[in-house]
Amino acid sequence: MKKSAIAGGIAVVLVVGWLGGTWYTGKRLQAEAPERLAELNQRLVQVYPAYGMKIEQLSYVRGLFSSHARYGLTMVGKNRDASDPVLPAGVLQVDVTAYHGPFPLQALSHGIVGPRLAWVHSEIAQTDAAKALFAAAHGKTPVSSNIAFSYGGKTQSTLDVAPLDFTYKGHKIVFGGAQSHSKFNRATQDLQSTTEFASLSVDGTDLGGGQVSIQANPQSLAIDPLIWKTGKGEGRFMMTAKGQFPQNDPAQPADANTAKPTLDSLSAKLVLSKAMLNELTASYLVIAQGVSRQDADKAAPRQVNGVAGVGMMLGLIRDDGANLVTDVQYGKGKLSINGHERDAGELEQMLPGGGNSN
Repeated sequence: MKKSAIAGGIAVVLVVGWLGGTWYTGKRLQAEAPERLAELNQRLVQVYPAYGMKIEQLSYVRGLFSSHARYGLTMVGKNRDASDPVLPAGVLQVDVTAYHGPFPLQALSHGIVGPRLAWVHSEIAQTDAAKALFAAAHGKTPVSSNIAFSYGGKTQSTLDVAPLDFTYKGHKIVFGGAQSHSKFNRATQDLQSTTEFASLSVDGTDLGGGQVSIQANPQSLAIDPLIWKTGKGEGRFMMTAKGQFPQNDPAQPADANTAKPTLDSLSAKLVLSKAMLNELTASYLVIAQGVSRQDADKAAPRQVNGVAGVGMMLGLIRDDGANLVTDVQYGKGKLSINGHERDAGELEQMLPGGGNSN
């Protein structure tokens, strides 16, 4: 048999196998969509109970190489501000395109190699409800994401928020955008996420920008670091907590048998530049209270020193020269703040269900 015939036969087998794989993953995605949507709605109830947030599938079309869906997000809770020009009233719709595995080309073009269940691209749809968002983004997609789903339940994702420019309650707000990179393991509930925020300004006053990195699972939570920077300095927060942080089902009513979080140890440190605090306080006085910049620059240090003084009297803050610092350590039932032992109940009361011995 000629080598060309053998090669041709192998090619046919590979193509048939690939086509069969794309059909299978498309069917699997469609079958699992209702369950994943129910899980997401439960999470929204748990995280944002007062906002009445709910996502509904408005359409779903499955193809051989890709599937297309549209989802609607409603916000009907009592805490929702109906006059808010940025979070639109009614239904905010999202277009989703899932490119089927096992080798979605879109994943390869983003540097994601190896077999994948799907590569999913989502973006806010241009509807009447989203007009203000698209106007703020100057016609570009305000929010979009890409997620690579593996067959083993792991995901890699990016989330992009476009630069936004809008007026809110009489104030001109310019935000340079944000980008988040995350990895999630469904089996272990391990999450790693890093988000960078570009500069934010209000009425021409630069308020800085920052970043946050998070690692979390049911046994630990680490924020290292959370940073906010201005031209005068930065604030930095780092925290590591270990214990048991169960994911309770929000669809079930809480009762005495509901698992409550327990904290075994905590290490946290907050370092705030006094120059940055003075700058941000002065900016607040200018923006929110209409104080002149000259008067605000004089008043800000007095306000910052006053608050810091109270914190130092209570032992919650220490003055470290250029910075104000809070250092919290907790473990084995003992709590110390800035090196001084405190009543551990102060921290335990802050936990959900804290102080309840039942």
